[in-house]
Amino acid sequence: MSYKCEFCNKELKTVSSLNNHKKTAKYCLDIQNKVNINYKCSKCNKILSSKQSLENHKLICITNNVEDLKNKITDLENKNLKLQTSLEDKNNIIKDKDNLIKDLQDRLERIASKPTTSTTNNNNTNNINVTFNIDKSDIENNLTKYDKNYIVDGLKGVAAFYAKEVFPKEDGKYICYDKSRNIFKYKDKDGNIHKDPNCTKLIEITQPIIKDKLDKTYVDYEQQIQNFDKNKDKDKKIIDNKYALKYYQTETLKTKLEVVDMHKNNKFANHLSNYLTI
Repeated sequence: MSYKCEFCNKELKTVSSLNNHKKTAKYCLDIQNKVNINYKCSKCNKILSSKQSLENHKLICITNNVEDLKNKITDLENKNLKLQTSLEDKNNIIKDKDNLIKDLQDRLERIASKPTTSTTNNNNTNNINVTFNIDKSDIENNLTKYDKNYIVDGLKGVAAFYAKEVFPKEDGKYICYDKSRNIFKYKDKDGNIHKDPNCTKLIEITQPIIKDKLDKTYVDYEQQIQNFDKNKDKDKKIIDNKYALKYYQTETLKTKLEVVDMHKNNKFANHLSNYLTI
């Protein structure tokens, strides 16, 4: 037994199929002058004959896709703006920190460059300024020996350089006779013996020379690194040498910062007394 549609004469096997046909079949609805609004695309208003047809249409509906793309673009633009703002904030923080570090370094260098005066008592003079018999030439004449092996050890390396290359203990030119208090002795040009607590005079005269040497060494490493970067044939040996140069350049900067501040504590005097105590 079959059931015929009274509008389009199509035959269906069941009553439920017939009823569904009259409600959803597009050609039958056209005959009935009806529109199935249940399957209308909300974006482009196109009428589809079934739910599945509507779902399939949504996947390719240009209007729908354009709207989705616009929303995605707007969302991405907002996220990008937030990231740019966050990056600018971080860059400003880094810039502020860099300025603070530079300011502190400038202050340290200004403090280190200020001359200090001291009054020394001995058997022949009382409360007068004495002439320091150790002059710049003692350091400058041996400065080529102050190499990377000394530099990487910071202030300890500076002390080792002084003790081994400039003022050997056996020469008796500059010695420590009271290690617990870091009191050193030296002679003035007249042969009078004077005290130098915590290497005050020694630091005053020789610190600028060591700092200048470290500055030039740092610049030399930078030039060598740039030359490596220009080399197109970057084999493993070249890369290893470049990393080594960067390591020594970093250690040079660290030592320079310690040298700038060497007069503010007894760290250097402690190191030097280990070498020159008699």
